[in-house]
Amino acid sequence: MIHLTASFWYFSYGSSLAAGGLRSI
Repeated sequence: MIHLTASFWYFSYGSSLAAGGLRSI
């Protein structure tokens, strides 16, 4: 359960970070 949550947060953070990077460019 913890691993699943960690993966979810990591995926969400990565997606938002990637989206922010694309917007910056």
